[in-house]
Amino acid sequence: MITLSSSQNINSVDFLDPAYFDNLLERHRIAYQTADPFPHVVIDNFLPVDLLDKILTEFPGENAIDWQKFAAASESKLASRSELQMGYHTRLLLYQLNSSFFLNFLQELTGIEEAIIPDPHFEGGGLHQITPGGYLKVHVDFNRHSRLNLDRRINLLISFK
Repeated sequence: MITLSSSQNINSVDFLDPAYFDNLLERHRIAYQTADPFPHVVIDNFLPVDLLDKILTEFPGENAIDWQKFAAASESKLASRSELQMGYHTRLLLYQLNSSFFLNFLQELTGIEEAIIPDPHFEGGGLHQITPGGYLKVHVDFNRHSRLNLDRRINLLISFK
């Protein structure tokens, strides 16, 4: 265990296990690539429960300050893409989801041949929260990144209650 400060500790549960994702790849690659009406997969228990519990304790709930408010026909929610508004374990998870081993996992899962480039700006990513009375309906996301001028090829949604 590495001590960061008197109040924060990192342990192995805070890091994603590449071997676990190798196993997921073998179990879900064909399901993703043959799904109808578009390639997708739902993977229950995708992340360790202990890690999600830590992230939930950091989540600001309805008291989110300086979060962007969305109120449109397709969505009523709060969103934050600023790392400064995220807790330590949340940032650590997002950094890992942008890591080379995880991007390789996504590339093999999806069959995308071009290199997948992460978005360090969390444009359209980051944290999203649906508060009581809020909703997120089926909609089309943007397909061209405004800052990187790259095509958006894949979305990863992690949902928990």
